[in-house]
Amino acid sequence: MAPEREERRLAAILAADMVAYSRLMEADESGTIARQKANRKDLIDPRLAEHNGRIVKTMGDGLLVEFASVVDAVQCAVAIQRAMAEREAEVPEDRRIRYRVGINTGDIIIDGDDILGDGVNVAARLEGLAEPGGICIPRKVFHEVRNKLDVGYEFIGEQKVKNIETPVPVYRVLLAPAAVGIVIGERRLSRLRWRLGAVAAGGLALAVVVVAAVWWRPWAPNVEAARPERMAFPLPTKPSIAVLPFENMSGNPEQDYFAEGLTSDLITDLSNVSGLFVIARNSTANYTDNSVNIGQVAEELGVRYILEGSVRHEGDKVRINTQLIDALTGSTQWAERYDGNLGDIFSLQDEIAKKVVLALSVKLKPGESYRLDEIYGLSPESYTLFLNAETLLSTYATDIDHLLKSRELFERVVEQAHNFPGGYAGLSRTYSIAVMGGYSPSPVEEAKEALRWARKAWEIDEQLEMSQVAMASAFHVTGKTDKAIRILDKTLVSAPSNADAHALLGNLLVWAGRAEEAIDPINTAIRLNPEFGSPYRTYLGIANFTLGKYEAVIATLEENSFRGGPISDGGFAVWAAAYNELGRSDEAAKVLDRLFDSYPGFHLRSFWLLRQFVRPEDRNRLAEIFERADLPIDRPYTR
Repeated sequence: MAPEREERRLAAILAADMVAYSRLMEADESGTIARQKANRKDLIDPRLAEHNGRIVKTMGDGLLVEFASVVDAVQCAVAIQRAMAEREAEVPEDRRIRYRVGINTGDIIIDGDDILGDGVNVAARLEGLAEPGGICIPRKVFHEVRNKLDVGYEFIGEQKVKNIETPVPVYRVLLAPAAVGIVIGERRLSRLRWRLGAVAAGGLALAVVVVAAVWWRPWAPNVEAARPERMAFPLPTKPSIAVLPFENMSGNPEQDYFAEGLTSDLITDLSNVSGLFVIARNSTANYTDNSVNIGQVAEELGVRYILEGSVRHEGDKVRINTQLIDALTGSTQWAERYDGNLGDIFSLQDEIAKKVVLALSVKLKPGESYRLDEIYGLSPESYTLFLNAETLLSTYATDIDHLLKSRELFERVVEQAHNFPGGYAGLSRTYSIAVMGGYSPSPVEEAKEALRWARKAWEIDEQLEMSQVAMASAFHVTGKTDKAIRILDKTLVSAPSNADAHALLGNLLVWAGRAEEAIDPINTAIRLNPEFGSPYRTYLGIANFTLGKYEAVIATLEENSFRGGPISDGGFAVWAAAYNELGRSDEAAKVLDRLFDSYPGFHLRSFWLLRQFVRPEDRNRLAEIFERADLPIDRPYTR
């Protein structure tokens, strides 16, 4: 039998997203939901209908809409943005509801009521490039609509967007009446092409000079500055920084782990400085392309400073090149090269971390310099094993086999490096994660193993953040959640940028019956690790579910789903139950179908989430809500 043929069609796609949705919800949840519903009813939906737009899906803070005509799509977006600006004009600046809009046209794949494909992906990425209240379009849309609308346009360059290989030429739609008919920025493009032609005509000699100059980098090159008004999040009051993945210059892909480990360790070192706001590793891991737009990265992550670099590891020799960039000015703060032996790697990392702290004029608190100076004397082989184990453990959520493989590597680390607490802490975490996530075949025995290895790490160095997180996790799975919470409270005083510690604290507070207190640390984890927000958003959904804030549960998990993040069985369960509690049984049934498709063995007796709650009354209350939503109790669901 021939495979079923994919249904495709050409369409215009509009992606819209509310600016600062999480902040507005935190400040006034019920008011924000009511205003958003009023916007949909009074303003957005009527204009979509007027321009023949079909809503494909909605999230708590956004829309995906399909149009047959790209002119209709842009006209509709212009009408909505102008009307919203007028509607919110009297609202205080920090309370205004504004949307970013991206529009694209291209081939889409039809998947039931949903649409997929690069055409949709590019529209979503363009939405992220738009200013609050603004619209971004690619060049092919610009050519379609240029002379058909009462707006102007500004070419903002070829933008590298995530998961799209070829840079996208992007235009900003100018909505002000004075801009009608104006096109800004195109000369810059033609002048660049002329210069490239001149370079090509110059021949090999000039190319050699250019290559040599790039290799030696005798200048501190400026980059296109980030714009504060385009920041995805408000800038923190303390210096904020993201460390991009260091590039492996060794010419050997097998050495990628070394560059990844160096990046991870630098992030950990900087996270231990209370005067810095440091984006977590998971959120910077996607920026591996050495041609990334620094200003755009800063805007997406909501930081002022970017640290980037490269590492060459050959034999026992290591060379590290690094530079610190102020994204708001586009200027390089400092750039240096470090040479040493592999055995000196911790000293080199410390030196780089200290330079960052000095360049940002951050004053260390007593005891913080200890972490930057600490060296455990790991052999190159043990260090390699540890880096690989950490990398595998960070990806267990998308491949459970990685959890067991990381355990094997951590076991080898502790065999070789008896005085390194990180190996024991990592080994402990593999057992705690297995117990908390319902992956363990023997939860009671593996909880004991988690505590045994955490105590080993603690005995060697109780000040090490890895030791503290491991001990907190182990205490929880052995029934000592209050002790775990106290440890994490102390950890976050000394390591305020540890996103995982914030997220774990939030989870423990929920499970201890203190869900109101859990919202802030989970939101902080999302802010520190915005690109890795999918599991954190599930945690936020569960926290709101225990508080009975069902609209917030739905909004959070719809956003998570729209972003393509993985959703655990617990996430699907609270999502479906929230719909059911609001009387939206049809939507609850659709989410249940997704739950049973993704987790066919699911039933409440084995549900890991319910086992986490400390108080029986919490477990019983939530179990009753799940049962009302038709979640199976004793055995897997059959249809």
